[in-house]
Amino acid sequence: MITPMNTSWPGRGWMLAACLLVPGMAAAEAAAGAATACDVGSEPKLTPLVELYTSEGCSDCPPADDWLSTLAREEDPARISLLAFHVDYWDEIGWIDRFADPAYSQRQRVRVKLDEGRTVYTPQVMVGDKTMLDWRDDRRARAVLRGARETTAPVSLLMRVVVEDSRLRVGVKAEPAAGATAPGDGPTGDGMLWLALYQDGLSTEVRAGENDGLTLHHDRVVRALKGPWAVGHAPVIGETSIELPEGADPRRLGLVLFAESTRDGSAWQSLNMPLADCIQ
Repeated sequence: MITPMNTSWPGRGWMLAACLLVPGMAAAEAAAGAATACDVGSEPKLTPLVELYTSEGCSDCPPADDWLSTLAREEDPARISLLAFHVDYWDEIGWIDRFADPAYSQRQRVRVKLDEGRTVYTPQVMVGDKTMLDWRDDRRARAVLRGARETTAPVSLLMRVVVEDSRLRVGVKAEPAAGATAPGDGPTGDGMLWLALYQDGLSTEVRAGENDGLTLHHDRVVRALKGPWAVGHAPVIGETSIELPEGADPRRLGLVLFAESTRDGSAWQSLNMPLADCIQ
């Protein structure tokens, strides 16, 4: 659930006075004592979101997982957002992927349908409305990302995070970018805003299925997905909370806030915040 907040927030100046702009969060931070807060805002150019649909039960997926991990190591986290959605439809062949969620499988189906496709598969990599990016051709894939970064984003995003003992409190704002026409030509709500919590440095010893006997390593694994919230001509301003995975090291967690079109799945903007940047 997202709780509406005061819609009088200014633009980028909010980072200088965020405690005044997120009702309740400053008080919560003070009460928590050791809580840490940090802010991040998007740039005028698009930060592309790479989505990998994968499964621990799929023998073709480990190389794609490794490719995503390589991107996470080599690319500037301020210029790319990476998410690995583990799907559940491989679970029936003998290995239950502990990171899988039916909601991620459904998101994959919707994204393919928006691209007028018929087939979902793993590993499948998507960037914006391109739902069949050939990740095996690394040079070409990175060229697609470079091209996406040359696009002016139609939406600007802001995020403020308070890190508490077992949860995050997240204030978000999404609105048409300054000087840009609101995205789409439809009514308010022709886009969606999502917030994902991801985790790095995960590993699993697989004991059944196609990857039986292998130890798999994962980064950018989606552990929670909030939304969607309608975004378009009207700003979205609100606050939500996310429980941290039990036993997780916050320094290996991060958040991605992203907006996309409901019409064709095209990317409007994304914003990546590694929690390691928020913890001293």
